[in-house]
Amino acid sequence: MVTRHAGASDDETAKPAKAAELVVRITFAPVGFELPLEVSVREDLEVKRVRVFIRKGDTELFRPFESSATGTGSYVASLPCALTDSPGEIEFFVRAYDAEGSEIARLGSATSPRKIAVVSQMPAGAELPRKPSGVAAARCAAPSPSPPSFWLGLDVEQAFLFVRPDDEVCLSDSWACTRQGRDVGTRDADSLKVSPGGAGRARGGGAWSTTRAIGSFEWLVLPRLALGGRVGYAFAGGNPTQLPGFWPFHLEARVTWFFQTTAAFRPYVALGGGMAQYDGLVRDVVAVPRDLADAEASTCPTPEDPERQCLVTRIDAYRTTGRQFVTLGLGAWYAFGASVAWNAQLKALIPFPTWSPGVALDLGVRIAL
Repeated sequence: MVTRHAGASDDETAKPAKAAELVVRITFAPVGFELPLEVSVREDLEVKRVRVFIRKGDTELFRPFESSATGTGSYVASLPCALTDSPGEIEFFVRAYDAEGSEIARLGSATSPRKIAVVSQMPAGAELPRKPSGVAAARCAAPSPSPPSFWLGLDVEQAFLFVRPDDEVCLSDSWACTRQGRDVGTRDADSLKVSPGGAGRARGGGAWSTTRAIGSFEWLVLPRLALGGRVGYAFAGGNPTQLPGFWPFHLEARVTWFFQTTAAFRPYVALGGGMAQYDGLVRDVVAVPRDLADAEASTCPTPEDPERQCLVTRIDAYRTTGRQFVTLGLGAWYAFGASVAWNAQLKALIPFPTWSPGVALDLGVRIAL
């Protein structure tokens, strides 16, 4: 099988080459060291460019590497440390070109390459690779360790909803009202009944939502891609009514893409979805009670102001959302060592099918397994 490569011809008869036109003296290289491949060029050749074609193992394609002139009649190609990270055999051939880009000299070919043995211990008398300055090649830097694949986490999440202005909230299926521990406007016999047309108005804007603790599991299936799940419990912020009640559990599947996983700062984007209920609290709603006994005496008519209407004040109205949700967020880990990281994330939150958009802030810790 003939191996193809870019920028060089396998037709050895195109330009006959003299044996000493190009010379590479290195035949051995130590494992884990830089490999500056120096190509000596015969003085009478007007060489302007030298390319070295390299592969390690006969199953790979040859890759071209440009070389730099040393000013002393040679060219040097700085080869990547990946070529010397383990024992094996490097195969190469060389092409030299003049100022017009024509090939004027060659050493080896794709079908008959020269070879450098990468060895754990250099043979006695073997010439070590050296830089053009004469300095011995340096040891390659240790590769960055791969991050652990499995991570457990614990977050505290605070959510915040945006609600629209709404009327008759204490008789609406998408709201839950309560006052001093008593349901307002529900069918329950013990609830505080309110009059249609006076069942309370909720102002629009921001509303505090649930606070929850969430445990997480994340699996780095690729160096930057993680799949995971989250399980949690809302311990504050849900409506405390008997009807319709609040579902405090949190179940979520999640996909995370890290922009960086080897540095201490590891920003990411995450898409999640699952089951949870996010309620938004609007305070100080006022309603008209059916039973005047439930009204606040200070609001009822007086001889001085007979037009006043008996009211119930200080009602807490909770915008109740659906129990499904999706989120899209930006966040970051900050790693302390190899197995512990702080987590912070700000995300957009869409509950459905009854929905009020919101945002949520997660703060927590991650620990590698």
